[in-house]
Amino acid sequence: MIETSFDSWSEFLKEGHFYSFREQDVRKYFNVLFRDLGRIEYHWDEDVAPGAVSGPVTIADLETTKENQLWQVIFGVNVDVYVYVHIPTDIDRHGVAIKPKQTATLREVGLYRMQDSWWDKPSFITEHFLLKPEVPYIAFSVYNPRNITFRHAYNPIKLNFYIAKCEMEWIGETLKNVQNPADARFAETLDKLHRRVIPHRPITLVPLRAPAKGA
Repeated sequence: MIETSFDSWSEFLKEGHFYSFREQDVRKYFNVLFRDLGRIEYHWDEDVAPGAVSGPVTIADLETTKENQLWQVIFGVNVDVYVYVHIPTDIDRHGVAIKPKQTATLREVGLYRMQDSWWDKPSFITEHFLLKPEVPYIAFSVYNPRNITFRHAYNPIKLNFYIAKCEMEWIGETLKNVQNPADARFAETLDKLHRRVIPHRPITLVPLRAPAKGA
């Protein structure tokens, strides 16, 4: 089991800190103006029998609705099932090049279990980011490896979400060495971020992909 906590290296985004993400070849820089924490529990709404897969399910309550608001999401699991993440909702996350996603003969690919992220203390190992329009939704599937049925009426599978809702201030973007500040007053800041004079944390919105050579 990986030991993590809310004070681990990843931790929630903070007001006043600088961040960036890459969209194709463009790197976009921003800082967090305001941050508010959110929490929601999701109860799986169908029975999941032994050996069965359920989903993918898009959790509508986790949709981001403002284009200048970034959500940092982590979650915990209440029972010993395999949880798979799809973000964007049609892309399986956390596989590897040769084994990009789970199959009927190999379920142990790209999974989270409650031992990875406990219900009452979600781990930052489950960290994902939501941002409209790039990735406004997140979806989940579950596989039941146990010999009991998890019934939504009285012993449901549940996910426990903690969310840092962050209001963003755009600093600008760079394409290779060409800088495009969001406002003239950010030109010097963007230049220093691009040259890494000012430290910032790059974040990952979409999956890293690699060709499956020799598969």
